[in-house]
Amino acid sequence: MRVEEVSLPRYELENFRSRFYLQVDQSGDGCWPWLGPRHSSGAGRYLWQRKDGGDGRYVLAHRVCYWLSTGELPKYLRNLCGDLSCCKASHWWTKPSGAWKSRPRKATRGIVRRLPASDIQHIRLLDYLGSDEEEIGRQFGLTKRQVVQVAMGRTRSEAGGRIRGSRHRDIRYYHDEFEQKLLSMRPERPVLTRPQVTPQPEAPPASSDPSTGCPVPLGRPFPSTSYGQVQGRHMPRTGRC
Repeated sequence: MRVEEVSLPRYELENFRSRFYLQVDQSGDGCWPWLGPRHSSGAGRYLWQRKDGGDGRYVLAHRVCYWLSTGELPKYLRNLCGDLSCCKASHWWTKPSGAWKSRPRKATRGIVRRLPASDIQHIRLLDYLGSDEEEIGRQFGLTKRQVVQVAMGRTRSEAGGRIRGSRHRDIRYYHDEFEQKLLSMRPERPVLTRPQVTPQPEAPPASSDPSTGCPVPLGRPFPSTSYGQVQGRHMPRTGRC
């Protein structure tokens, strides 16, 4: 149980303050560590008795010291020095109004299926026009994730309306876009024409030796005196083609 409101007469308040700070080390210029029992988290524990304005249960010591210094007892306190056992009021902070941002509302199961088709189309139209998805969710009782699912057609695709695509493009899109950019930056090359190929005149047929009928290469006399002799790495001529 948390003590949220405490009211004591001035004399009893000063008596309570003097007894409380006996368990606080105020010798240093920095933090004031708690010398009494501690919570499992490391913060100090103090038995706030009913005669001192408490409810007779253990509370966190830094909450008591914050009340003794400022006269306020907020619901939440945030530590600034990193030492949870510190009992210096300036090392703890709370919002001036005491209001903290609430957690995002949990999704209600089946609420999207119960919405009429006109509301689904209205949600998709608002999302297409650029409205805030959280504001759309508060208007129809949905979460931001449910609004996105409806706008992309992943749920209630049969209801109709303008379905938007994903706002996150894949890597293939960026690769194609970069390739098109490189192609546009490349200088234009002149178109080369294919060279005209002129036909070569056909070589005249090789003459043949009348005695053997073998063709004789052009520009070389028939070796009539080389029969039976080894010429380099070639086989000896036998007179046959």
